[in-house]
Amino acid sequence: MLIFFSLFVLPFYLRSKVSTMPEFLERRYDTRSRKVFAAFSVFTAIVIDSAGALFAGSLTLKLLFPEVPLWILIASIAFLGGVYVIFGGLKAVMVTDTIQGVLLIIVGAVIFYLTFTQIGSWEGVREAAPEGGFTITPPADDDFFPWPGIFTGAIWLSFYYWTTNQVVVQKVLAAKNLDHGRWGLLLAGGMQLPFLFILVLPGVMGRDIFPEIGDADQIWPALVFGLLPEGLRGLALVALVAALMSTVDSVLNGSASLVVNDFVKPRKKEMSEEKMLLLSRVLVGIFMVLAAIWAPIIGSFGGIVEYFQSFVGYITMPVAVVFLGGLFWARPPRHAAFWTLSIGIPIGIACFTAFEALELIDLQFLYGTGLMLLMNLAIFVTITFRPEAPDLKKGEDVWSR
Repeated sequence: MLIFFSLFVLPFYLRSKVSTMPEFLERRYDTRSRKVFAAFSVFTAIVIDSAGALFAGSLTLKLLFPEVPLWILIASIAFLGGVYVIFGGLKAVMVTDTIQGVLLIIVGAVIFYLTFTQIGSWEGVREAAPEGGFTITPPADDDFFPWPGIFTGAIWLSFYYWTTNQVVVQKVLAAKNLDHGRWGLLLAGGMQLPFLFILVLPGVMGRDIFPEIGDADQIWPALVFGLLPEGLRGLALVALVAALMSTVDSVLNGSASLVVNDFVKPRKKEMSEEKMLLLSRVLVGIFMVLAAIWAPIIGSFGGIVEYFQSFVGYITMPVAVVFLGGLFWARPPRHAAFWTLSIGIPIGIACFTAFEALELIDLQFLYGTGLMLLMNLAIFVTITFRPEAPDLKKGEDVWSR
């Protein structure tokens, strides 16, 4: 998806000279679509990205401070993550993300080496995995990743996350030119390959090393405490908490940027840069508090990964449909985006609540994602074909050239 992004989507973004993803929707559709998507992006950034990172970080710190209540640990991470966003902005986020990323890769490589040494062989790694674990096409009735789900859900989730999510895309929008942006995307894509060994396989081997651990979210911290010497153990915990905080700071900065650029700046064009910066810092503090309040609720779901993927799957398909349709199809009118987002997002939230939170119907979330995609596609196409087709010769917009 990152290769697809670099070849076919990034040129549209940089040519349109936008600062946020909602701003691009305004250029392609209308102001209403921009505001709906901006509000949606802030909502998902708080309850999914930021709250998920806070909850994961608190689980790790709980091993170090078992007597401290979970909410205090969550509040501490939120405070520290918010501080250097407030005083540093996007540049500080990008610098700290780079440092933390390098640190996490080094520690992950050490943990992979130690776990592989303890397992002893590649055959031992395969035996440590659950039955059928070494395949990219699990059975169609698999609880977490059935192979048809690749086509009904995984592809579209990837499109949303890597090409329309403000938290991710804000960094490439800051590229000096198209080539810089493409090199960054290709580097990010290439890094997915070593992550298989740095992050995934140690978790697989950890199942065999610590068979008594039933909570998958606790495998990595257990490997850190059980295998690493004290010096590296501290470095590993710093790396993990720092990586989680990098998610928090990126989300907080991206959310504040959305509110300032998509809601405040269009209405208060006379507002100075200094006042906008102050407002952005205040918003970071507000969003930090909201994410910290929501984070403990994640514990009621099956796990961090399942919470994140299922929530995103149900509520983001309107976004995928609107962006794909707007980028590669000239006919969709401005109303198509607004109504697809306005109808599809509330239905997605309701379906997530019914199917995942309340478990009223047993539906695998990747199949649910496919149903949401079809429903939103039907809304989008129906509205698109209602008016007459536009005269493309009159258009000089970046998406119709």
